[in-house]
Amino acid sequence: MGFLDKVKGFFIEDSGEVDERVREKIEVREKIDIDDVEGLLNGKREEIEGLMLGNKKGLHGELGLVIDKLEEDVEVLASVDLDEKSGGDKIKRFNELGREDYLESLNRFIEVLKDRGNDVVVIDEGLKKFVRSSNKSYSRVILLIGKEMESVVKDITSVSKIVDKFFKENSDLVARMERVDRLLKMNEERVEGEVRIEEVKKEIEECVDSLEKYEDELKEIEKGIEKIRKGDEYGKLLELEESFRDKESVIKGIKSKLDLLLDRRVLEKFIYLDRDSDEAGIVRGYLDDSVKMIIGDEELGMVGILKKVCGKVRDGVISVKDSEKVIGRIGISGEVFKGHREDVVGLRGEMEEIDREIGKLIFVRERLKEMDIRKGGISGKIDEVKNEKELLEKKLEKVVDRIEELVEELVGVGF
Repeated sequence: MGFLDKVKGFFIEDSGEVDERVREKIEVREKIDIDDVEGLLNGKREEIEGLMLGNKKGLHGELGLVIDKLEEDVEVLASVDLDEKSGGDKIKRFNELGREDYLESLNRFIEVLKDRGNDVVVIDEGLKKFVRSSNKSYSRVILLIGKEMESVVKDITSVSKIVDKFFKENSDLVARMERVDRLLKMNEERVEGEVRIEEVKKEIEECVDSLEKYEDELKEIEKGIEKIRKGDEYGKLLELEESFRDKESVIKGIKSKLDLLLDRRVLEKFIYLDRDSDEAGIVRGYLDDSVKMIIGDEELGMVGILKKVCGKVRDGVISVKDSEKVIGRIGISGEVFKGHREDVVGLRGEMEEIDREIGKLIFVRERLKEMDIRKGGISGKIDEVKNEKELLEKKLEKVVDRIEELVEELVGVGF
């Protein structure tokens, strides 16, 4: 059933008697798409406005007589000499201020009444506004000016009665106009919603285009990364880095052995006893970094120092629980110490050579890093666009649902 089929009661008389001419109009209108509703409703609005315009002329005709009387009474009220009224100066000042405010509100309302373009709704609103704004000032004025105010109040009451009468006589037209305006507003929201749908769809399409662009760019970056990883230069670089780590691990193992042999508690006592000697400085260096010290100890001076430490332990100068056990641990032979040094020096030399070779290929690693950064940036943009697209899709769904609600309500309105 078409929209106008739902609302055809709007276009017929309340009595339900439909002549053939009206039937033909309804039959034609039933076939019209909902997009034509605005024109039809505007036409109906003009029709109602025409009827209300005729009534409005009658309204202003009746009001004209009251307005003339009201303006005369306003002049009388304004001309009252308060000095002739009984009452103190304070009350008179209070009354004068109230009269000024009251007359100001009243004159504004008279302008509303005299504007023949105003319908009964506007005049009624003006009346209500006048009553609200003049309530306090009215209470002040009647303290001294009762008789003159009584005439004005009677005039306002006459206006109110005329307005009430015309409201009753035109209530059906007013209600029908309100229905039309509500439908027009709903239809306007529907049209704006459809425009917004197209805008959101376009934004979604732009997101899709951006996603395709970024995803293509990401694929190219990933291909570039894969090409580098499968290249000979990158393979050689990985081998060199692994060899470097292996040799570094071996050196760490040697360091662990040296640190275990160099009994820290015993050597700390030796440093304390000979703290001002060069030998104490050498021992401290070994305790801090045994690998660094053994590389520089070409003469194996630490071997002699350890023998000296063993002598102090044996003589009791350095007190320990199990002197023989300590002597057995730190009494390293020159050959063992020399072997450790040669291993460390050799490994360090090899590592330096490997490091130079790595330096020649470091550009591969830098290129990969640069491409990974680009990949991360593009991936971030893809996530942002996906999130934006998701939000737009939710917004689109919300707008579509709202339009469906509007259409359903439009076609379901009864008159």
